Amino acid sequence: MINIPLICNIIGARPHFIKYFPIQNALERKDLLIHTGQHYDYEMSKLFFEEFDLKTPDYHLNAGNCVDTIFEETRSILKKEKPEIVVVYGDTNSTLGGTLAAHSLNIPVAHVEAGVRSFSTIIEEYNRVQVDRLSTWRFCPSEKALVNLRAEKLDGVFTGDVMKDVILKTRRRKKPKPFNLLTIHRAENTTPEKFEELMDFVKRFPYTTYFPIHPRTKKLFKPIENIVPLKPLSYVELISYIECANIVLTDSGGIQKEAYWLRTPCITLRDETEWTETVGSGWNILWKDSGQGFSLREHPDFYGDGEAAKKITEILNAKSVT
Repeated sequence: MINIPLICNIIGARPHFIKYFPIQNALERKDLLIHTGQHYDYEMSKLFFEEFDLKTPDYHLNAGNCVDTIFEETRSILKKEKPEIVVVYGDTNSTLGGTLAAHSLNIPVAHVEAGVRSFSTIIEEYNRVQVDRLSTWRFCPSEKALVNLRAEKLDGVFTGDVMKDVILKTRRRKKPKPFNLLTIHRAENTTPEKFEELMDFVKRFPYTTYFPIHPRTKKLFKPIENIVPLKPLSYVELISYIECANIVLTDSGGIQKEAYWLRTPCITLRDETEWTETVGSGWNILWKDSGQGFSLREHPDFYGDGEAAKKITEILNAKSVT
């Protein structure tokens, strides 16, 4: 008789919900789901669960963004439930806290979106590096990510990007009038001084700019004539806005890729990006370089064929014990 190991998925923020969705659908068994509560706002969390029809978490921690709290509470659950594999996603504090909890109990970790690097000092970069060092399986969204791992003397598997799996199944069209789309959420961009600098930059662009406001930026935003604030959008709504926008301006890693897949030029509101392939292709520009304009030279398929979740779960499903 084959005993299929219990897999535990750890999620906590919007990008995790999106990445978990195709994994949930591709898994051949019931999984244990821990929601750390890193996104505790309804429109940042529950809305995505309803839209994607995600299973109700087995545990909801309300741990916020504190790595120590995520570690301690997740470790307690893992010790009780004894899963044989823990799956983590991306580069957030939930990713790191869950990985540390699993590692402390000698539970193998599978990292979805491994090998991604921006070669910067941001906290997400620290999280990525630490999680990859502690993981048993490293699932890479691009060949570049695999190269990054090998440079660190780590192995990995190029599966493609699970977010591409999702976008191919959910894209919609089309809004009639030309507009831009803006998103800002990173801590380094939400100091009063930096936020004002970004608003001065964005307001120079022609057309109305729609701005779904993250809870972190709501208190900073002041009315600007051609920037229209919106409530946080559902995933399908957001994809529609991205696909139909004239330009996307964002500090989100995920939205940079979504804009690329939907062939919408993107300006990244950061001084570096982990998705360097999109910059090299000419479809993405760092905001300090935006005076050069876009050079839409090519549109290579960097991120797989839309079957990443299938490839990942085939590997995990094969890890059976007799």
